Formats: sequence, C-alpha cells, structure tokens
Amino acid sequence: IARRQRQMCIRDRNINTADADDIAKELKGVGPAKAEAIVNYREKNGTFKSLKELTKIKGIGASTVDKNRENIQLDVM
Repeated sequence: IARRQRQMCIRDRNINTADADDIAKELKGVGPAKAEAIVNYREKNGTFKSLKELTKIKGIGASTVDKNRENIQLDVM
C-alpha cells in the first residue's frame, strides 16, 4: 500500500500529467488560477520539456519555479 501511495503522490507532482487541483495542492505559491493556466498552456503547447518553460505562463516566475524545483517532475508516464 505504501508503494501505491508513493506512486500516486509522485504522479500528482508530474506537471505533464497532473490536473489543476493536484497542481494547486502540491506546489507552493500556485493557487487554482495559476494551476489552471499551467494545464491550459500544456494542452495548447504540449508537455513541458524544462522547468524554465513554466516561466512563460503569466504569474509563474523564476522564484515560484525555484521554490518548487524539488517537487516538480516532468517525465511523461
């Protein structure tokens, strides 16, 4: 069970697969509106290739990315 919970948590932090609710819950400084903007950008432009790409989204700056660097995963499942 612990392994399953760990996998769920990791998946929730994958910026390329998480929904807006999970993004808002998991990332510091990212509320529902910014989380929705992340999902919209991803749907329009495809998966994120780097963390820096997140800074192209209005309201997501380098400091937000830096605060969450350890919590964001990019790999596609």
